[in-house]
Amino acid sequence: YSTPLRTRALQRTPRLSCMRMFGEPSTDVVIIGAGPAGTLLAWQLAEKHGARVALVDNSIDEPWPNNYGVWVHEWDALEKQLGFGLDECLDYRWKYTDAFLGGEGSGGVDLNDKTRIVKDYARVNRKALKARAMQRCEAAGVRFIKSTVGKSTPNPLQHAPTYSTVTCDDGTQLTATFVVDASGSQSTLTRRSGPDNPGVQIAYGIMADVDSHPLDEEAMLFMDYRTDWLPESGSVTTQGEFGPARAVSRATVEREPTFLYAMPMGDAPEGRRRIFFEETSLVARPPMDFDECKARLELRLKHMGVKVHAVEEEEFCYIPMGTALPSAKQRVLAIGGAAGTVHAATGYMMCRMTASSIAVAGAVARNLAKARADGDCFDADAAAEDVYSALWTQENRLQRDFCVFGGEYLMQQPVTGLRGFFGGFFALPEEQWTGFLAGWPGLPGNDAHDVWHKRLLFGINLWLLVPWDVKLRLVLGAVSFGGVGFFRCVLPVFQETTLDEAEQPMGDKQHI
Repeated sequence: YSTPLRTRALQRTPRLSCMRMFGEPSTDVVIIGAGPAGTLLAWQLAEKHGARVALVDNSIDEPWPNNYGVWVHEWDALEKQLGFGLDECLDYRWKYTDAFLGGEGSGGVDLNDKTRIVKDYARVNRKALKARAMQRCEAAGVRFIKSTVGKSTPNPLQHAPTYSTVTCDDGTQLTATFVVDASGSQSTLTRRSGPDNPGVQIAYGIMADVDSHPLDEEAMLFMDYRTDWLPESGSVTTQGEFGPARAVSRATVEREPTFLYAMPMGDAPEGRRRIFFEETSLVARPPMDFDECKARLELRLKHMGVKVHAVEEEEFCYIPMGTALPSAKQRVLAIGGAAGTVHAATGYMMCRMTASSIAVAGAVARNLAKARADGDCFDADAAAEDVYSALWTQENRLQRDFCVFGGEYLMQQPVTGLRGFFGGFFALPEEQWTGFLAGWPGLPGNDAHDVWHKRLLFGINLWLLVPWDVKLRLVLGAVSFGGVGFFRCVLPVFQETTLDEAEQPMGDKQHI
């Protein structure tokens, strides 16, 4: 959906005659975008709330492209709420999660010391998840439409007082009480409430067959910030195994850091090992380019003694983080990336998106009941605003602002600062660090972050655990670019906000 959208409201028909003139909408909800967010919402609305749903996506019969890693305790919590069968949609799980955060900047931790987190982590089986979601949608009567919206048809959305009309690019026309935008972070269908200048997570990954690797098969490697795979001075030019040959220097890698993320996946043919490797730039503005990640991954694997025999699949992740929130003064309802629910400091999305969809489904269903009870007096504008208020409550917005500060801080740090920061982060009490990574109502640990004084306690505890140079950078960051958006997260001031107030952009001031 890359074409700029110009949405105009229909001339308002007098409310009492609208239903008489045009009849009932052809469906209750049109969802544009059949990724995980749109498909799981469609299933909830149709099966749990009895709504008539149309799901529109030109790639509706194609596999979802991205892999998702999840903390199992979050996945289990969602299954208890949904009863979907999420436990049957995991590809592989590990009982440990490892990180390498030692070396310069870590506060004296040896370069090769391993931080081990005794907590299950899993890789989502995206094929099984989509298949199950589509089957459940079909059984609940969801209508599938293979088309795009807004690519070739001008003004594809038109709004009357009690319903909206969606014109798909293949000519299909739908009328619905609600239109949901689930087409991703870069959608042009959703109007934002303020300036939009997100950081971006970039990652290049491969599912590979290798002779061997030095990683523990019982653990997934969450992050490896070591840089000893490069000489201290000069640069090394790659052989172009994954992309164009490129010179890489340690000075650049330490200034603009990336980390290795890896998932050992057991046996491969001919006695080899199957493993997923990914080189990740956590968050940057402007984003790192994929060829740089490819070059770094090649050199890192060579240093590890890993010989790649076959690449089963490549992954290219581009995740905007900290996008401006959607305006509540619009009829299009955003969800998932379009709604800004991606974690602004980590890029986590799957569990947050799923948790947020529960509130959205409930709010949409509540307003559909009002429309059915008295269609002539139904106010679709007020209903859309009510759904947004359920998605982005005041506390959710404050938690989100806290994460935005975290993302702005992290994107400005060299590798030495990140080692010290994450060393302290994973030394926090479990409910505090897991709650930060989850950061959404209904997910475990969120009650350690859902009120200003709990976020303040988290910040104080983290500050006490990190090295002195990180302590200083955190204080300077709060003062220099945190602004009102940061202080209202951790103090009982300026908290009465609305979704449509001009957002206080962070990161515009000079970096520390």
